[in-house]
Amino acid sequence: MKRIPSILIQIGAFAGLVIIVLVPMLVAENWLGLKKPWPMIIGLVFLIATLGALFSRIIRSQRKENAITKSSHHLVFGDVRHFKKRWECSVSGIQGFNKIDIGGDSDSPTADQASTMLSVRDRLHEFVSRAIENANEGFGSEKFSLKREDVQIESIYLPATGIGSFDLDFAVPLYQKNFPWGFSASFIDFEIDEISDNH
Repeated sequence: MKRIPSILIQIGAFAGLVIIVLVPMLVAENWLGLKKPWPMIIGLVFLIATLGALFSRIIRSQRKENAITKSSHHLVFGDVRHFKKRWECSVSGIQGFNKIDIGGDSDSPTADQASTMLSVRDRLHEFVSRAIENANEGFGSEKFSLKREDVQIESIYLPATGIGSFDLDFAVPLYQKNFPWGFSASFIDFEIDEISDNH
C-alpha cells in the first residue's frame, strides 16, 4: 500500500510531461496550421523550457537551503551557523578528540539539543566505545575487529526534539574497503538504537 502514492506520483509526472508536449503540438497543427515537423519541434521546445524552469527552481531552492541566514554564539555549541531549516557548528576541546562537526534540525539549537550535547560531551568516550562494540557485532569478522584507535568521529547530528537522541558518524581509515563511507550509530534516550554502514 505504501508504494501506491509513489506510483501515482510517477504516473502523474509522466502524464504532465506528455501534456506539455502534446498541447503545443495540437495548437500548432490544428489552430496554426503548421506542417510537420514544426508541431513536434514546438512541443519539444515547450518541454525543454519547462524542464529548464523546473531545474532552475530546484537549484534556487537548494541555494536558499544552503545559504547561511545568520551567525551567533551559543553557550553550549559556541559559534553557530544558521540555515533555513538547520544549523551547524564545530566544537573542540573534548579530551581525546579532534574538532567535531555538529549539526541539528531547526534553524537554531533547541533546549533538547543543548541538554543532549552536554551529556554527550561528558560521556563521549563511553558512547564511542559502545558504538565500536556494536559495530563489531554487526560488521566484524575474523579478518578484522575495530578498536578505538581505528575509528575517527567525524560528526554529531541532533534532532530538534528528544533529549538523548543523536547520531554519531565515524570514519574508519584503516578499513576503507570495509567501510568506504564509514558507519553511523543512532542513539535514542542515550541507548544505541541502530548501527548502519554509511553507503
